[in-house]
Amino acid sequence: MGKRIQISLSLYDMMSSYVHDHYDPEDSWRYRRIIKGIEEKQETQMRHNAYSVYKTSRDPEEKEAARSKYLDSVGMKNSFRW
Repeated sequence: MGKRIQISLSLYDMMSSYVHDHYDPEDSWRYRRIIKGIEEKQETQMRHNAYSVYKTSRDPEEKEAARSKYLDSVGMKNSFRW
C-alpha cells in the first residue's frame, strides 16, 4: 500500500456495506484484501473513539473504562499499565 487519504465516515460506511453485500467469487483475492482493509479501519476507528473518550470524559468510571478498552485494543499487557 502506498499513499493514504482520508474519507468521510459516511462514505466509508457506504463503501463497506457495498463491499460486504456484493461479493464476487471471481475476484476473491481482491475481496479479501478490501475486507482486511475495512476491518483494519474499523479497529483504528474504535481505538480512536476509546482514546477520545478517555481524554475528554469527566466521569472517572467512564474514563477508566475507555482507557482500559484502548489499552486492550493496542495489546498493552496489564503488567505494563499504571
